[in-house]
Amino acid sequence: MENTSKIPNFKERIKQNKNHIAATIISISAIFFFLEFCKNQILKYIIPFTESFNYESDSVKVFVVILVVLFVYYLYRYRLYLIHPNFFKSVLIITIVYSIYRIGIINHPEWDFIPFYGVFVYLDIIYMVSLTYLLVWLYLKVDDKLHDTHGLLEDSQTKKEDTFKYNDGYPINESGEEKFQRGPFAKRIAQTIYNYNNDKSLVIGLYGEWGTGKSSVLNLIQSRINEIDTNKDVIIIKFNPWRFSDDKSLLLSFFDTLAKTIDIEIKNKSEKIGEVIVKYAGLLAPLSGADDMAKTIGLSLSQGESIEVLKQRLDNAIRETKKKILIVIDDIDRLDKEEIYTLLRLVKLNADFPNSIYLLSFDEEMVAGAIGERFGEKGKKSGRNFLEKIVQVPLYLPKLIQADLITYSFEKITNTINSLNLKISTKDLEPFPFYFEDCIIPRITTPRLIIEYINLIGFSLPLLNKEVNISDLLLIESVKIFYPNYYQFIKGNVSYFLKLYNPQNGHHGEDKKFLKNKLEELAAELSIEEKKAILTLLKYLFPYLESLYANNDNSSMYRDWVKNKRICTGEYHERYFVYTVLKGDLSDAEFHNYIDGILDMEESICNKETYRLIENSSKSAFLNRLNVHFEDFSDITVNKICTAICSFGSKLSPNDHILSSFLSSQRQYARTIVGLASRDKDKTFECLKELLSKTDSIVFMQVIWDILEAQNKELFLTKGERDELAWILINRAKHESKLKPMFEIGQINTSVIFKLWYGLDKEGFTKYIRDSLEKKPSRVLSILKDSADRISQLGQDHYVNVSLNKNNYEHMRSIYDLDYLYDCIAKCFPSEVGKGVIWMEEMEEVKADNIYIGQFLHFYKEDKIK
Repeated sequence: MENTSKIPNFKERIKQNKNHIAATIISISAIFFFLEFCKNQILKYIIPFTESFNYESDSVKVFVVILVVLFVYYLYRYRLYLIHPNFFKSVLIITIVYSIYRIGIINHPEWDFIPFYGVFVYLDIIYMVSLTYLLVWLYLKVDDKLHDTHGLLEDSQTKKEDTFKYNDGYPINESGEEKFQRGPFAKRIAQTIYNYNNDKSLVIGLYGEWGTGKSSVLNLIQSRINEIDTNKDVIIIKFNPWRFSDDKSLLLSFFDTLAKTIDIEIKNKSEKIGEVIVKYAGLLAPLSGADDMAKTIGLSLSQGESIEVLKQRLDNAIRETKKKILIVIDDIDRLDKEEIYTLLRLVKLNADFPNSIYLLSFDEEMVAGAIGERFGEKGKKSGRNFLEKIVQVPLYLPKLIQADLITYSFEKITNTINSLNLKISTKDLEPFPFYFEDCIIPRITTPRLIIEYINLIGFSLPLLNKEVNISDLLLIESVKIFYPNYYQFIKGNVSYFLKLYNPQNGHHGEDKKFLKNKLEELAAELSIEEKKAILTLLKYLFPYLESLYANNDNSSMYRDWVKNKRICTGEYHERYFVYTVLKGDLSDAEFHNYIDGILDMEESICNKETYRLIENSSKSAFLNRLNVHFEDFSDITVNKICTAICSFGSKLSPNDHILSSFLSSQRQYARTIVGLASRDKDKTFECLKELLSKTDSIVFMQVIWDILEAQNKELFLTKGERDELAWILINRAKHESKLKPMFEIGQINTSVIFKLWYGLDKEGFTKYIRDSLEKKPSRVLSILKDSADRISQLGQDHYVNVSLNKNNYEHMRSIYDLDYLYDCIAKCFPSEVGKGVIWMEEMEEVKADNIYIGQFLHFYKEDKIK
């Protein structure tokens, strides 16, 4: 494995970029064939001044050198990132300049290149490679457009900052804003109002549910009337009844608005119509219990004038103007039942002026129900009967056309994504348009729901961009708006959607039954089409749902789901509901920035940055990212990551799991780096050799060695390679034990290292043990103690020694000269030789070292008797 600070050698780069290189060669060949075929047709249009170029001049040679230098520099600087945007800027300049020069040589013999034979100019290699890269770049741009079938990424790269503005849902005002082909409908109503010549009052009702666009159609009607009413024959009065607190203020406010508007619009010399209206309202007020409010009008009522007389005077004054009065009242369905009744009664009985037209907008079902309740009836029949007496022309808002909804929805979504400037790729969005169109559009009943959805994703996309799967985020947010009951259930019971239901998992039977029943319950109020749509969408978002209805086992796809940050994975699902990366988790944006920048990091900086990421998140989070994405990493990236982990392996806890040290951070990371290092079987030995050499502690080296031994067959190491790696471990242990023997250093696992050393160099090992004991024979007690098992309590780093057992003794016999050990014991601890053996309970800590002497002598004597 080469040094991390070096650029990969030529062979490695060829291997890493073989697909790009193959495409380049094919493209170059195709370009040559094309130019050879049509060069005569091209050259006859070239400007003659290029004939004066001297192909052999010094300036041309300098030009060639510059081209080569630029080309090589970018290959070096960007590690052969063949589609780097900065690379293409230079390629573009190179190609344009050389094209002028090269194609301009009309009669130059070197241009007569024919594939397979003829003269080939070396300079054309650079030209063709440059042109090929440009073609690849153009292809990718076109490919993005082709796959972006709904235009979701249109002009997204032109935005420099987040310009998203929350949509207030206000109705449109101009016909040019109309998206649902209701213009002709509004135009016809406007023409009907303009042509109306009857002296009687006319009431037109515009019916539609909340959010379906009634207010927008009202605006279109008024806009159209203003267009055709060149003589200003129609006075338009807009009244918003829902702004008033009760029916009393509503009544007086209506007449006040009417009086002020007419006085402004109509100039009557004989009498101001507005004043008559005010007097008329003042007489009506006591009938409604609002006599105190009548005083606020500010004018005295005429003595002796009845309501009938004032009404007649008002009717005559309006007739004299020869004007039509259009009174537009919107949002009637926002009033309570008493206010609705008061307003409709007003329209029918007290404000039925001549030449007046009322345009009322409301939800028929809601208003009919409110009136029915007002009369003490629960049904809507009486309410509808009441409306029939009030409204003479009931018009229902035209149904939204699905094609218009699709266009409008994707236009809004596109504008939102572009305004946020999140640089979302086509690949990120690929599944979304199809599921949105098939599963969400049928559920959209009003444009207002789309506005709510747009405002929601305008909030959530910036929070979770690069942290989740964008397509999944857009779809689960659509479930929140268009299938709210499903969303609430998923949010509170997400675990049911993350497990596989198959016959082998019998204990999931109750969960399967519960989930199936709950989904059926949620679908009770949906149409057949909507049931099918939401189930299709949920099966995409949570693929394990397939196993709920069939014995499908798609668990083999789980790694791909994690790699793509899908909502269906345990690693990512929580982010979709809390809108953040939780403490202890690892930000994907931060991780990928780390990976993208790792090639340019110095080794020391890379080590620090890697350790920082691990410390700031859970150790398993960083491991999960490595295990999921390692196939995407280059060899040099893998090398740097593995080297970094080895540089701080001692800081990883050897026993931080509550169940088993087998799952400790050290073992998990050791297993990961061995797996990464063995990606290329031809380089496994060199990689492992370098990693062991750079490991910061003997403890972590031993953990790595354990993994190597466990995976020896899969690593395909030869005996010679394994022995060389073993010597690295042994020599490191020797280095760590300069001051005292290895068996007195608790961190060194002598049972493994001594076994390796004995097998590779029996004489050297035996000499090492004898030399240690000759200097100090009492060290034999340390050998006995070191040979016993060591255990730790769950979740603790502290190890304790327990009794020397038969297995320990057998291991000692395989590497030590037991007779020599016995002689040392007899020499240094003669009083212990004759004592009996003391046995401890299994797993009980041995605190008195001399106990090991008795236990050893017990097995030694048994061995001698045999």
